[in-house]
Amino acid sequence: MKPSNNVDVKAVFRKLGFLFLNFVLLYGGFRIIIALGEKLQLPIIYYIGTGLYMAALAGLIIAFYILNGYSFDSRKVTAEDLPADWTTGQKTEYLEKLAAGREKGKKLLYVLLPMVVTVAISYIELWLFS
Repeated sequence: MKPSNNVDVKAVFRKLGFLFLNFVLLYGGFRIIIALGEKLQLPIIYYIGTGLYMAALAGLIIAFYILNGYSFDSRKVTAEDLPADWTTGQKTEYLEKLAAGREKGKKLLYVLLPMVVTVAISYIELWLFS
């Protein structure tokens, strides 16, 4: 397939680079927590570290849900979708706030997706090699 002319290839590679860098940092930190707990023979380090990691992941998922307008879908909300008893000003304010929140949610995905992949890899590794 021939790529579209309006695709900014540098921006795509920059986004992929950010995702990869975040994955390397988060996975490395997660593995350091696990290795430190094993090396010092203190499982409490492992439990506290992974518990904090999972709590941070849950918090980020909740923050993404809230910023994305209390949904996980990406459909556009229009003024017609909002309650009829709202004034035009209320509808405009809500739509602007929703758009700003979704932009913040998109930026949050640069941390959220590598964390989810890190947890998935960790569980697959635990399942296959234990």
